[in-house]
Amino acid sequence: MKRLIIAFMFLFSNMTWAGLSEYYIGLDTAPLVTSGDYTGLPNPNKSRLTFLLNHGDHFHGIGRFDYSGVVGEERIVPTNTNNRLPETYANLPPLPLTAGEGELYLGKLVSKPSDLEYSRLQIRAISSLKDAPVGSDAEILYNSSNKRYANSLANATIALQLVSKSEGLNIGTKKQVHILKYPGDFVIIKPKGTEKMNFTPVFWTEANAEVGTYSAEFRLLDISDENKSRSLPSGTFNFDFAVSPQ
Repeated sequence: MKRLIIAFMFLFSNMTWAGLSEYYIGLDTAPLVTSGDYTGLPNPNKSRLTFLLNHGDHFHGIGRFDYSGVVGEERIVPTNTNNRLPETYANLPPLPLTAGEGELYLGKLVSKPSDLEYSRLQIRAISSLKDAPVGSDAEILYNSSNKRYANSLANATIALQLVSKSEGLNIGTKKQVHILKYPGDFVIIKPKGTEKMNFTPVFWTEANAEVGTYSAEFRLLDISDENKSRSLPSGTFNFDFAVSPQ
């Protein structure tokens, strides 16, 4: 009976962590580049906020700082080749914008979570997984990459900043139709003093928008007051969406 109770408790505990997000934010702590042509060079992302894609038992860093050029004459650039969502290598079409509903989005084309990979746009902090049960998917994800991204973000005030976007593409939330209108605008997605973050943007166009691909480019900022402890900005990353013929 005791074993049955323990087994049930473990199962229930894992169920509470079953709804993992696709997207997380972490703080890169690796001192050196560990793979590729620039192995052994200082990691240009050390102490930077990093936008992460949950890839099962590990993360993909999206739009991280990177090196460019021949070794010995390399330079640092503020994004890498894997800086688009859906990821370019996956050879998938842009995420669809489909008919909206409700008071805010009725008559518009909006992004929606679905069975499509990359479509669940909820963003959380990886540090929110630190108390996940041992052996759970969340615990494995949290400890992946030798805990490279597992540092606390409690002292950071994290903001999502718009770098650029296609004309006609708009960004809101479930409660607000416009949050980021112009390049340079930012919205706080995690206040200081907590590991909790639960932010889901809504991308949308008017129903009569021209058929084609619409994109938005972002970066992450720590806008805390304490400059000495402030995390460095992330590289830039992009979300791609499609308006299809109705």
